[in-house]
Amino acid sequence: MALNLIERMKYYHIPCLKDERLKCFYDEEHMCLCTIEHHANCFDFDHNMTYDCQRSIYCQNDAQCFQDHPTCPSFMICVCGECSYGSRCQFTSNGFTLSLEAILGYQIHPHITLKRQPTIVKVSVVVVMGLVVLSLINGTILIITFQSDKLRKVGSDLYLFVSSIISIFTAVIFALKFWLVVFSQQGTVTNRAFLSFSCIISDGLFQVFRSFASWLHAAVIAERAFGVSKGVSFDISKTKQIARTTMSILFCFEILSNIQDLLNRHLIDDIEEQRT
Repeated sequence: MALNLIERMKYYHIPCLKDERLKCFYDEEHMCLCTIEHHANCFDFDHNMTYDCQRSIYCQNDAQCFQDHPTCPSFMICVCGECSYGSRCQFTSNGFTLSLEAILGYQIHPHITLKRQPTIVKVSVVVVMGLVVLSLINGTILIITFQSDKLRKVGSDLYLFVSSIISIFTAVIFALKFWLVVFSQQGTVTNRAFLSFSCIISDGLFQVFRSFASWLHAAVIAERAFGVSKGVSFDISKTKQIARTTMSILFCFEILSNIQDLLNRHLIDDIEEQRT
């Protein structure tokens, strides 16, 4: 038999006790939040209210704005669209390469240990560290394979040897960058000078090494295609010198092409979320 509202409220704590994963539930009159102690914290909630903000300038980047009262609001919240984030949707990744801060930063709760972080953060830790370990193993095996001069007879072998070294550096920098994001968003690392320096150096080196490795793989394909087209007239003895010159030019090109990005990097503070 259906219970009336007063009788039903006595049993609101039961769903929170039965299901530890339950965060909230509601009925036609109330919204209930399950506390850490698995109690129900319920309050009146009008499911049909549409309190759009009167001040549309509060939310940015065409985000939806809602307030807790139609005429005298004390709290406003923004619902961000695609590629926008932040408490007021003031940050956007539209037109830019996604960064760890944009993807994972706002999932990390400040002043909370890693063990109590959301599942997505824990999964990210496992996935990232697994990829880093595999990259280190792969790079180490390639270095062992190509460390002998006898195996580096042509330029493509030299490209692969340098690429294996670069892959190790890239994996290490990515791991450092990931943990820097975690610790900075947790509030463990707060020194602005260190955060600014790390933002420039870690992202800069990661971009340079990642792009440089891609160029090296392209150089391997180009040399092999050129060798096939030349056939028996292909001069193997010159390929190693060409490879050294090519790598020097490509590395300088990557540094120069990323200078503008590095010079314009700076810290952004989200005052409402107390994040940097």
